[in-house]
Order: sequence, then structure tokens, then C-alpha cells
Amino acid sequence: MKWPTKKLGEIAECTDGDWILSKDLTTGRDVRLIQLGDIGEGVFLDKTDKWISRKRCDELNCTILKRGEILLARLGDPLAKACIFPGFDYPCITAVDVTIIRPGSEVEPRFLLQYLNSQFFKEQVNRVASGATRKRISRKNLENLQIPLPPLSEQKRIVEKIEKLFAKIDEAERLRAESLAASAALLPSALHQVFSRAKKGKLIKLGEVIKLQGGYAFKSRDYQKLGVPIVRIQNLQNENVDLSDAPCISLNHKKELQEYLLEENDILIAMSGATTGKIAIVKKKDLPALLNQRVGRFRIRDHSKISNDFLFWVVRIIQQKIFESAYGAAQPNISGKDIEKFQIPLPPLSEQKKIVAYLDALSQKSQELQKLQQQTAADFSALRQSILAQAFNQNS
Repeated sequence: MKWPTKKLGEIAECTDGDWILSKDLTTGRDVRLIQLGDIGEGVFLDKTDKWISRKRCDELNCTILKRGEILLARLGDPLAKACIFPGFDYPCITAVDVTIIRPGSEVEPRFLLQYLNSQFFKEQVNRVASGATRKRISRKNLENLQIPLPPLSEQKRIVEKIEKLFAKIDEAERLRAESLAASAALLPSALHQVFSRAKKGKLIKLGEVIKLQGGYAFKSRDYQKLGVPIVRIQNLQNENVDLSDAPCISLNHKKELQEYLLEENDILIAMSGATTGKIAIVKKKDLPALLNQRVGRFRIRDHSKISNDFLFWVVRIIQQKIFESAYGAAQPNISGKDIEKFQIPLPPLSEQKKIVAYLDALSQKSQELQKLQQQTAADFSALRQSILAQAFNQNS
């Protein structure tokens, strides 16, 4: 038998969050502002940390949240995520794009929450959402959406079944997260072990085998849309060079820039700013490109003593020391001379080759494991939707 339906506004009170401007925010911790980022699908994420004073809250006549109320995001991706407000020891209010839903006596709150996060409800939302770049649903349209209403006893039975199955998925996700953390820790642990053993041999200053070259002080007034890209600190991303937003410059009649032209397999490092110490390796596809100031390039003095591949792993292992040295001052900053003073192990080239092969293989395995673990997140989400679809398919 098909369940009867009612509009959301007929079975629940829906209230929009409050208009809070940046000038209303405070560094005090009187009343917390719950925002879109706090709302997940079925779970309160507790991600943001914004507050207003109790006095200002009273002046604006803000609505104080109650434990157990449903919060729904009227903006965002995915649209219409919903969770139950857990309640805290301090008062909380919501931002304007978060709707507060207070279920009436006809509907079990947990049943309503699960339906709000189902694909059936999302399809209704998408049909009435507006906005070219960021989709949004108005409270009026939200209140007019249809909600299935089996008997309360049936609602509770459905919810209990969903929650039991979701609990198993939660446990699987917990194990996945532990496995992901272990995968991420695999390489750093191996790096530490390998270089701890290597340190038992001879240590030298890094500057004995490399020179840290700084970049050229380009002027922003010389930037062009076409020409040779300039690699700045912000272009070092995830150990790669990302030139998608790099400015360019012409090399015409500028012989002094030739020494700043990058080469394949150059190892680069950020030497100032909030990301001091991040590194990248130059690929063939990145060329031609030029080195900007405060980006350093490791130049090997004698290739018979150290290989470029081994140097890459050496730089990764001393990153922590670079972080510590740079952040000792108010403005993170480190010089090439400081980096050259770091002590490193220098085994023979034959041993370097073995170390590189081991670490490269381990790095690839670690990346594959993390990629596999991350893919399961989408599988878990699809599984939840499959469970909800089966639970509510009497009205499909």
C-alpha cells in the first residue's frame, strides 16, 4: 500500500536562520553561530568556529537552537544536507542559509531526517532549486515538498532498520579511516628508518654537494599573458609545479635571465611565507619556465657524489628541520645558506640507488593504498543511498 504524503510545512515548523553580518561577530564565546560547513548528511560536522555576543544576539532577536532540532542547508553541494542538532553547553544560533525544522507529532524526527537525506527528497529539491552558479532552495519551496507518512509505528521500525545498517557502515568507515592513516604514515616511517640507519655513517653538510640557488626578483609590471611562465611559491603544489595561474615574461634581450631557466628534474623549495619548506620537482611538461625570488633550486655540485633522485629524498627528510628553522621568526623565512648547513648522510652512489628504489616503490604503494581507501568513501555514500532507497521505495 502506498503511503500517504503531506507537505513538509504541514508536519513540521520550518524557520530560517538569522542574518548575521561579519560586524556582528566577536572573538568572545557567548553564542555560537552554526554555519553551512557544520552540516553533513545525517551528521553534525562541528567544523566552524564563529561567535556573537549574547547582547547582540538579543538585539537581533535570534532564534536559539534546541537539542534534537533538524538543521537543513538550503545552499551548498550537495544541496539540502540535513542533520540533527546535538546541543551544547552554550547557546547556538544558525546562519540564514540554514533552516531549522521542528517535526510535529505526526512524524518521527529520525524518520524525517533520513528521508530528507534520501535521493527521493534530493530529486524534489533539485526540481525547485534556483541559481545559476550556486543552487539554493527557498524556505517556501522547501515547505511545499512532499514527505511520505506511514504510521508512526512503521516510521520507527524503518528508522531502527536504517540505523542498524548505518551503524555497520560507520564501523567500516572507521576502519577505513584507520587504514588510510596507516597508509599515509607508511612512507614517513620508512624515510625515518632509512635515514636513521644511513646517519650511522659519514655526515656532511648539504652545501658540500649542492648549491641552493635563489630566484630572480621579477617585477609585476613586467608580467605578460604570453611568454615564459614564472614559477612562484604558490605554483609549488603537492610536490609538483602547477602553472595554471602563473604570470609570464618575455626573454627578449634579457640574457641575465638565462641562469634562472629551469631544467627537467630540478628540485624546488619555498623559502618564505606560510608554506616555507614545501617542495616540487620540475617535469618536462613544465618547461620552459623561470625561477622566481624566494623559490630555491638545488644545484648539484658533483654528480659523482650524489644523485638527483637521492637528493630529492634527502630534501624530503630535512623538511621538518626547514620548517622548524623558518618558523623560529615572526615571518617564516629561511636562506639558502641556512639550508646548505643542514647535515645529511651521504652513502656511496650504489647504496643511494638502492635506497631510492626502495623508497620509490614504497611511495607508489602508499599512493595506491590511499587512492583505494579514498575511493571507498564514495562507495559508502552510494551504499547509504541504496539503503534509503529500499526503505522509502513504497512511494517511488
